[in-house]
Amino acid sequence: ACSRVEALEQALPQLQILEPAALPPAEHLQGLRERIEQAQHMARSSGALHAALYFDEQGEVRLCQEDIGRHNALDKLIGALLQAGIDGSQGFTVVTSRCSLELIHKAVRARLGTLVSLSAPTALTVQWANKHRLNLIHVPHRNAPRIYSPV
Repeated sequence: ACSRVEALEQALPQLQILEPAALPPAEHLQGLRERIEQAQHMARSSGALHAALYFDEQGEVRLCQEDIGRHNALDKLIGALLQAGIDGSQGFTVVTSRCSLELIHKAVRARLGTLVSLSAPTALTVQWANKHRLNLIHVPHRNAPRIYSPV
């Protein structure tokens, strides 16, 4: 019998290992939740949307995409990055939703350098982020950011 990880590796297409990307400076993650709220216009009226945001190397919000589905929000952001000709391996991407294995998978396929999540990742998502050299950071409500990958 194969492990859950081996079964997933067989089920999901092969992903290329990313080139190591620089971690964002700690100050770029300060006040992140407040900055996301300011950028997330649609959510104020509906209150039920997930967002995916791209922050440039200066820590400024460049793109914000929202959707009822967390996967769709990241898909929209990846499309917007491509349309704008922005290299997602620089700066960092934030998801406001639970950080699922599918989001890690999308981030690696889109060659994003750093994924920041507002909720704690599972052990499996951390394992996949490490395996593919995706920087993975959790920004909890009241504590300092926690870097899960690279280890």
